[in-house]
Amino acid sequence: MKSSVLLYFLCLSLSLSGQQQEITTSLDRYAQHDRLSGVALVQQKGKTVFAKAYGCANYESALENEINTIFNIGSISKQFTAAAILHLVEAEKIKLTASINTYLSQYASERWKKVTVHHLLSHTSGIPSLLQSGQGLDDVFPEERAISLPELIGYFKNLKLTSRPGKKYRYNNSGYVLLVAIIEEVSGQSYGDFMQAMFEQYGLQNSSHGEVEDRFSALPYYGYTEAQRKSAPLFHPSWLIGAGSIYSTVSDLAKWNQIIHSATFLTAELRQLYFQPHEESGNGNYYAYGWQILEREGKTYIHHDGTTFGYTCDLLYEPKADIFSVLLTNQTHESLNLLGKSEDFVRSTNWELMQIMQGKTVEPLPKLTINHPNIKASTYTFSNDYQLRVTNENGVWKVKAATLSPLIYAYEKPIELNSEIRKSAARAVAALTKKKFARFAKECDGTMKVLTRLGVIRLGLHSIMKGMGEWERSVIYKEADGQIYFRLYCENGAVDFFLAYDEAGKIQGIFDIQHLDHSMLDFPLELSAKTTQQGLYINGFTHGTTDVELIFEDDKVLFRQLGRVVDVSER
Repeated sequence: MKSSVLLYFLCLSLSLSGQQQEITTSLDRYAQHDRLSGVALVQQKGKTVFAKAYGCANYESALENEINTIFNIGSISKQFTAAAILHLVEAEKIKLTASINTYLSQYASERWKKVTVHHLLSHTSGIPSLLQSGQGLDDVFPEERAISLPELIGYFKNLKLTSRPGKKYRYNNSGYVLLVAIIEEVSGQSYGDFMQAMFEQYGLQNSSHGEVEDRFSALPYYGYTEAQRKSAPLFHPSWLIGAGSIYSTVSDLAKWNQIIHSATFLTAELRQLYFQPHEESGNGNYYAYGWQILEREGKTYIHHDGTTFGYTCDLLYEPKADIFSVLLTNQTHESLNLLGKSEDFVRSTNWELMQIMQGKTVEPLPKLTINHPNIKASTYTFSNDYQLRVTNENGVWKVKAATLSPLIYAYEKPIELNSEIRKSAARAVAALTKKKFARFAKECDGTMKVLTRLGVIRLGLHSIMKGMGEWERSVIYKEADGQIYFRLYCENGAVDFFLAYDEAGKIQGIFDIQHLDHSMLDFPLELSAKTTQQGLYINGFTHGTTDVELIFEDDKVLFRQLGRVVDVSER
């Protein structure tokens, strides 16, 4: 019996050791490729499996990030504001079903008389949202100066509701600003003081509303390479109060995760409400109170991410196996068009950490090497006469192109349409290219059919393609995990999309991936490349697009991007 127990713990130890190494390799490679400045932490059953810092908290002084470096956590702040409200519910000072006007005093609005506290917490109030596009408040932008709560609420107080309260989920920062007003009215304390008392109650020593000057905080930055990098503005927390104003560390967030799932946090009934999927938020996901509830591969995950300019972060918890992962970073793209790329990267990287802990293998980025393989400076030509010129200038490899950037070429050759899902995609993509939306609807599931017939898909695509000119042609270039990828070429560039298919082979969503427009994104035609064991690696992420690898073999060069490989011959 003793030997079997020892064998179990030995196997467990070996498994964790392998997972630690895989996480280390994956994140180290991201850092080597100029993608990661921040701190990552992974725990299982309350024990830290991995914790490591990358990059700098202050690049001007070369002050490196450390495990306890403090970051702005963006919209992860919402779970703390929601917890504060539930503490006041527990104290019987607030009712979730009560009209918010009951608690708003000077801020009350006739338009909000049917909006409840629950509606604010679950993003179903219908109140136009600050810092969310398309809701009438696009001209409101955070500043470095402080703003008073009356002034901030004044931006949306007199606007019409976008939907009837409780009818529709729509992510909403204004709702969490109003929750701050309720906290202050009911408690008699400022939001900062109330939150500080809550943090002290739970032993979160490095968490606060806004940056604390005497603590070790990471500064925000734009850009990823040394040449791109510059300081991002440090907005005053009053502009993001309640919705994105909390600063914290990976250690405090790990401790918080243990607290909120224990009997010491609220009552059992309120804990259930805190994590309960209240409203569907799209793609089969739900929103609780300050939390997103995700369903993936038969497992439930508790999740939230957060992004402000110069910071982006992601927090993920799988309750059944008790696995927690968090990634806090202090770099984003500067362009509003590309800010989502930073958010997507951090979200997908944190998801990779979770997958590794679940025993899945994640393919890391190529290992960099100073030993140059069989790279030859020359001009290489594609079958359609598109040329890449490889040069070495003072020890730095560069790849140049005469027309399109090397980062956006790879998909001229379509995949073979040898399956039903690919044939369906061909019909759908052809219909979209010709703007025949009724034909597109024939390939869709019920929900997408309705959205198409209502004109939602038409309006969405025209919004995405604004400024791109006439739609000319398209090419389907990849299939992976029930998704079909295609590129739509226009007069002024191209846009990449993917169609998501359900098990019945019907389209259940269409999503844009990247704009390929020189004038919008300023794609360079000359790119520095790093050497790998196979050839040259061009870092697309730093430009907001996909990576390219040139693989040099004895008699040919291969151009690889997103799993597609194209042969290149030397001229």
